[in-house]
Amino acid sequence: ATAVDMDHFIDDVVSTVDAVRAAGKHKKYVNLSFDEWNVWYQTGVDTDDQPHNVGKTWREHPRLIEDTYNVTDAVVVGTLLNSLLRHGDRVTIANQAQLVNVIAPIRSEEGGPAWRQSIFWPFARMAELARGRILRTSVKSEKVETAKFGHADLVDVSSTWDEENGRVAMFLANRSLEGPAEVEVSLLGFTGGRVIRAEVLAVPEGGNRFSANTEKDQHTVGLHTLEGVAVDGGRMTLTLPALSWAVVELEVTTA
Repeated sequence: ATAVDMDHFIDDVVSTVDAVRAAGKHKKYVNLSFDEWNVWYQTGVDTDDQPHNVGKTWREHPRLIEDTYNVTDAVVVGTLLNSLLRHGDRVTIANQAQLVNVIAPIRSEEGGPAWRQSIFWPFARMAELARGRILRTSVKSEKVETAKFGHADLVDVSSTWDEENGRVAMFLANRSLEGPAEVEVSLLGFTGGRVIRAEVLAVPEGGNRFSANTEKDQHTVGLHTLEGVAVDGGRMTLTLPALSWAVVELEVTTA
């Protein structure tokens, strides 16, 4: 539920900036850059590639923070992306920390293969499909209790409307570790048509929430077809597996 903290952080900064603007009677609105975001295991890790160990001796191009990301991390990254997209009216640029090897969505070996980590997929799909206007979403969901962030919505969502091509893209996450989430979407202002794409990243068969892609097993965690998405006019229903991130792209007409 780290995205709950991101939501609050962005809201607090926007409120502070706007309060200063109002107090000084300034005309300019200041937008935000959210720099260096990602999942980073800063505690409990004592491998050779961690910063506190790399600095002990001189080495040429040492491995550095080559974290391996799992299913849980992918869902977290998906919700962080949702938070950034929901705040797209004020967060106009957001840079993921690094892209290859160092706390990155892509891993590689010198003279060997490169492979996509679990967190690659939410980033890639949102970069591909989040086009046009950001839609304001309203979620009514059961809550999940977290030790650090209090109550958080079990289901997290963001959405965009590509008016030129007549498509709505929805990015959804189920934070529950225990069971699926039955989701009903009211397409207010739209009539839904053909489902162009429906994909989900979830715990793989025979795996668990710590399942990850590695050099030897590069395709353990990825996107698969999300079955059972149904559209009826202005209503769409779907089921999100436990601990999952999904994308649905839908043809729409304006009602």
